[in-house]
Amino acid sequence: MGICPEGTYASEEEKLCLPCHPQCRSCRNASEISCVSCKSDLFLIHDAMTCVEFCPEQYYTGKNFNNLKSIIIIFFL
Repeated sequence: MGICPEGTYASEEEKLCLPCHPQCRSCRNASEISCVSCKSDLFLIHDAMTCVEFCPEQYYTGKNFNNLKSIIIIFFL
């Protein structure tokens, strides 16, 4: 199987390029939690592999503004 076009992923079982979830620009499968990149108006939450419209609490935008990183809070006692 060759490389699939943007918005699709390679299905090993069916030997076809199948569509990603509608929010994903690229993905690993059709699930909404398999996004590798998002469509231009959405943000990717890396640790959840999900695309969202707004940056949730505890996240910030990285160098690539369409990618969100979680904020790690460490408390010292």
